[in-house]
Amino acid sequence: MSKSGGILPSSSVKVSEMEKETRVSEQLLQRKGLEGKKVYTLVKWVMESECIGAYAKKHPEVTFINVSGSGLGFPGIPNHSLEEMASSSCKKSYDLSGLVHAHITSAKITHLTQEKIQEEMERKE
Repeated sequence: MSKSGGILPSSSVKVSEMEKETRVSEQLLQRKGLEGKKVYTLVKWVMESECIGAYAKKHPEVTFINVSGSGLGFPGIPNHSLEEMASSSCKKSYDLSGLVHAHITSAKITHLTQEKIQEEMERKE
């Protein structure tokens, strides 16, 4: 099994090991999480949270909602459970296979015929 860089094999980490990190973005911090408890996080996740919050603030025409359930959250972005958002927002169902089939059918190449393909194949030989 291959390992991807920066991906931990489990969610448990040794704080003493993480505190040895020298790369600034990987340095360990404590912040208040969504549940109001202190959580360990990394500088890069705090930066990401701030950037996403700033982006959401610049785009008030878009509704941003955090459904992660835990972690830092994002400044100015409300937190809701995924179940709550699915039940309140997902009112329509779609026949995805049917939609894909319809798009493929409408995108057929009509100027190609079996005869033209055969002619081109014989010409290339």
